[in-house]
Amino acid sequence: MNKKLISTAVVAASMFVGAAQASENGYLAIGGGINVPTDAEVSTLGDQEMDNGYLFSVAIGQEVEDGFRIEGEYAYRAADVDEAGPGVDVSVQAGMLNGIFDMDTGSEVTPYIGAGIGAANMNWDGSVDDNETVFAYQVMLGLNVEMSPESSLRFGYRYFDPAEASINPYEIDSAFHDFEIGLRFNF
Repeated sequence: MNKKLISTAVVAASMFVGAAQASENGYLAIGGGINVPTDAEVSTLGDQEMDNGYLFSVAIGQEVEDGFRIEGEYAYRAADVDEAGPGVDVSVQAGMLNGIFDMDTGSEVTPYIGAGIGAANMNWDGSVDDNETVFAYQVMLGLNVEMSPESSLRFGYRYFDPAEASINPYEIDSAFHDFEIGLRFNF
């Protein structure tokens, strides 16, 4: 299942790269940071506390209309589950299609808001080794700080929520609060 998600993300990113390179409004964004997961609701086990984890993301996008951008994004999140036993890890790989609106302030600092939908592969590794790909959505906000006409520094927050996953023998539901910093390169 992971191979399908990664292959789909690569194909989608390739389409965005081709389209973005054909215009002057394309960009590549990379980022990383910490994620603060909500407690995982696990059927038959109740709420399971999760440790803070990390995330990495890469996106290819294009400005399509005055301040509106569309992008394809791949993100990886990982966290540990405290109460499920030692060595239990949760990882989530997501391929998302995001719409983002940049609010022009007339300065180097540009606030943004956005939302995205896509697919997330949730992997539970430890006492049970299983994964499932589910629908996911996210909402985001942050600031882009222009460093040059070709690059900007990004500070952001996003709420990422994959649908409940069936990880044999459990039903698992959790969401993530992401705090990230990144770079955006215009081309």
